[in-house]
Amino acid sequence: MITRRELAVLLVLALVGTAVFGFFVTSSPTASVELSESQEGATTTAETFLESRGYDVDTYRESTIFSSESKSATFIQRKLSGTAERQALADANIYAWETRFYQPLEQETFRVAVDSATGEVVRFTRSVADEAEGGSLSQSAARDKATSFLEAQEHNLADYERISSSTTERPNRVDHTFVWEHRTQTVADAPYYLEVTIQGDRIGAYDPHISVPDGFTHQYQVQQTQGQVLSFASLGLSLLVVVAAIWCGLKYYKREAFDSRFALAVGGTVTVLSDAWYPTNETRTVCSPAGTFAISYLPSASVAAPVPRPTI
Repeated sequence: MITRRELAVLLVLALVGTAVFGFFVTSSPTASVELSESQEGATTTAETFLESRGYDVDTYRESTIFSSESKSATFIQRKLSGTAERQALADANIYAWETRFYQPLEQETFRVAVDSATGEVVRFTRSVADEAEGGSLSQSAARDKATSFLEAQEHNLADYERISSSTTERPNRVDHTFVWEHRTQTVADAPYYLEVTIQGDRIGAYDPHISVPDGFTHQYQVQQTQGQVLSFASLGLSLLVVVAAIWCGLKYYKREAFDSRFALAVGGTVTVLSDAWYPTNETRTVCSPAGTFAISYLPSASVAAPVPRPTI
């Protein structure tokens, strides 16, 4: 049967892999995601929003994906926890269904983000060529248009202070961008902004967001690089475990030393422990129970299958 030395090697590899995974979970927390709004419902909401802004997208193709503001989410999850964290994530509109409307070979595209929990439009951008035609509103008229739009989105501008206004002259139109900062509200101590762009005489962008501190942004970029290194290290260690399991399986297959019940037990144990270690993963929310079982259980059992029950 399996020797003490072989079992020790497998245990060491398992412990190293567990340590790497534990560091990843700690350094890159991911909150559970509430998906009260369906993907189809979000697409319909996005279409209705564009129609209300005077955009006809009946002939456009559409694609809806789940998106998140990962940097802001990580910032909030490291600053807060529990109820405060969940409320901050909701206030910052981190998780959303994003629908892209486009036509092949055309530069004009629309992106509308619908909050996955509330079903409200939380971000919008229209991408057009600099040469696209449009109006030439004065900054004052454009500001009035932006203000009316934000009020229609149920923002009380009495709670905000306008902190910047900019104007960009295009070949065939004039664009304006305005930014408001909430006077009292912060999200995890980060200021909360409303940003609106007027393209010519139409709403071109709407972006409520928090301003993540520059220090955290730098730290986040460094840790992303470290995470990529850990990802490759974890992959390498996983391959070593698989190779070791296959080697043991081939070695003992000829001796008829397999024990299928042992493999099933190992797969089940790993599944339970991984659930206990990381109970708030997105996989459980987004995937079906069958999908979660396949992701957690089947790989564990397949790796364990070639390994005979150890006898020491």
